[in-house]
Amino acid sequence: MADLVRLDVLVGLHGSGLTNLLLLPPHCVAIEIFQKDFHAYDYQMMAELAGIDYFGFQAVDAGHVYRDWYRGGPGGSRINQPVDQLPERRFELILDVIEARFSAGG
Repeated sequence: MADLVRLDVLVGLHGSGLTNLLLLPPHCVAIEIFQKDFHAYDYQMMAELAGIDYFGFQAVDAGHVYRDWYRGGPGGSRINQPVDQLPERRFELILDVIEARFSAGG
């Protein structure tokens, strides 16, 4: 658990491993990666309740980005599909937002 306290960003595929975000200190950010045809709000709501900033995105080039307290965007129900690509530009944009936040001392 001591290692989780030193984290700034937790990145993971949608799954039970993201429950670790409950152990993160409040300055951290959680990034959840969804399969291309799946989306759920469970870990997003968990992050919101824990006071952790949240980003989620689907692993496709035109995938939607989900932010904390946002409930729009496409759904999907094809769970347990492989993630065979990571849309690098979407991921870079999220990391840019996080970097700006940490640079500003937020």
